[in-house]
Amino acid sequence: MATESRIQIEKLDNQNWGIWRRKFKALLLSKRLDGVIDGTDEDKDNSSQVLGLIQLHLSDAYLSMADDVATAKALWDKLEATFTAQNNARRLLLRQELNSLKKAPTESIAEFVARAKELATNLEAVGHKPEDSEVSLSLLAGLPKEYSVLVTILGTLKQTQTLDELLPSMLQMEQQIRADERETVPIYGAKDGMRRKQPRQNQQRNSRSDRPRFQGSCHYCSKKGHMESECRTRNRISNCLARHPHSGIWRLSSRGIQR
Repeated sequence: MATESRIQIEKLDNQNWGIWRRKFKALLLSKRLDGVIDGTDEDKDNSSQVLGLIQLHLSDAYLSMADDVATAKALWDKLEATFTAQNNARRLLLRQELNSLKKAPTESIAEFVARAKELATNLEAVGHKPEDSEVSLSLLAGLPKEYSVLVTILGTLKQTQTLDELLPSMLQMEQQIRADERETVPIYGAKDGMRRKQPRQNQQRNSRSDRPRFQGSCHYCSKKGHMESECRTRNRISNCLARHPHSGIWRLSSRGIQR
């Protein structure tokens, strides 16, 4: 009895039916009263006991569902009918949110990962726990194009990583992207008035800026204005490969990453 008194279950509300149902059935099983709700135990005293237990584990908003209900099984069936339909609708909504997961422009990587974890937790609460690989793939698919190098490398790994395993690599890439953004400043130089960017080091003349700017194209990314040894894209890939030496990608070339 001392063990039973320590059993605690959150009260049923409009978002936790799947978990609540499972825990409450386990509670009844521990008391050998599970037959009351499946119809195999028709003892009136047991029914009255379970009827009271159900009401004690309902939130205030749903206590009225027990009005005019004579047996525990009748109340249980009523809860099943009400919350199963509501649960399915919420499950569908959460599935859609996970499948269309996208990182917001102002959202940090840590916030983005936390949002994915919350969706996975909410899906588990409605009785549909997604696989870790499913959540990870949805997360990678929702990253903007600046993270395409990291997504390509992680996609070649033999085993899909969990969110916690992905986080360090994503945080490192985020820092690199922010560092690159700080090295450029906005200017207005075009006739059409559109905003342009140019390297910050070109804003101040010094011994390095006195040298003529490289006029050719990078042999790595094909963009003009820098050599392959100065290519930021190549540096990002090198850093990613250093963190994931066992990926299917094994070398860099002038055409990009190769297996």
